[in-house]
This record gives sequence, structure tokens and C-alpha cells, in this order.
Amino acid sequence: MPVFDKCTKTQIDQLTSAFNALIDRPALTQFDNLRESIRDRWNTRKFVCGAGTGECSGLDGAQNSERILICTFDTRRLAAVLLHELVHDCGGSELDSEAIEYTCYVGNGSQPPNGDDWYKFCKHTKEFEGNKHIRVAKFVIWNSTTGDVWVRNNNGGKPEKGTLIIDKSRFFIVPSSQKCS
Repeated sequence: MPVFDKCTKTQIDQLTSAFNALIDRPALTQFDNLRESIRDRWNTRKFVCGAGTGECSGLDGAQNSERILICTFDTRRLAAVLLHELVHDCGGSELDSEAIEYTCYVGNGSQPPNGDDWYKFCKHTKEFEGNKHIRVAKFVIWNSTTGDVWVRNNNGGKPEKGTLIIDKSRFFIVPSSQKCS
């Protein structure tokens, strides 16, 4: 069972309901072992409810080795934020978290990448087959020029493009001032 800190009974119920909704998202089955990893993390992590605290200034959520901080309890965003932070907790980069959040919750709680996300997308990924504009993360492969995102498959440890999950989304095209180099 998850451990909750600084959470009201209502917040615990909201988090539990959001988790139950996200774990059954069909889109999660596309990512190797992600659903199982998320379920394991849910059952073993500490969740801190921080809405209205200075720690949450400007954040919807955050994650570190000790806990997952939830800063919003907006019912339209909560499941997407919880999924985003759980993907990080499973070893996913910002690119993984944003792409999986977008895939599962586009039009229903997902927000497009912004701010320093582009920097993180480039910095915390590797080039794909020598192409600096196509980036490999733990769960996805992303074309920073077209906005395409594929599920990452592994063939003998070598990353390969799997199913296209985001097709030329303007939300996933890096602004020209911030191209991966």
C-alpha cells in the first residue's frame, strides 16, 4: 500500500481514484513492463500532498528518491500529473513522462511541454543512429524536428522505433531557438 503524508482523507481518495483510472489506460500496454512498474511504485512509494505549500510553487508535481510530491488536486489534471511523476519514478526522463502523459491524457488533463522541458528532452536523451534531431529515451524515441514520437522497442539492447504514438504534434516540435545539438 502507498504511504500518504500531509494528505487529507479526500486527497487520499482522489489520488487512489486517479491511480485506478490511469493504471487501466489501454495506452500503457504499449510500453514494456511500464504498467507493472507503475503498479509496483504506487504500492511502495510515499506520496506527499503539498498543495498550497511553498514547496509546490509553480509545480503540479515533483519526484525524488524519497517521495512523490503532488501539488494539484484539480480533477482534470490529477491523473495526468500522477502518471507523469510515476513514469519519472520508473526511470523515465522528462521526455518519457511528457510523451506518455500526452499519449494517455491528450485533451483530458495533459499539458504540452513548456519552459525548460526542451532542454531536458535533449540533455537527458541520446542521439538515435547518429541523428542529433532524433532522440532516444527509456520508453520513447522522438523526432525533435517533426514532433513524431514512437514507442521505444529494444532489439538485443539496440533501440528501435515501435508504434507511432504522437504523429507530427506541434506540441512536440522543438522551438527553433532550442534545437538539440
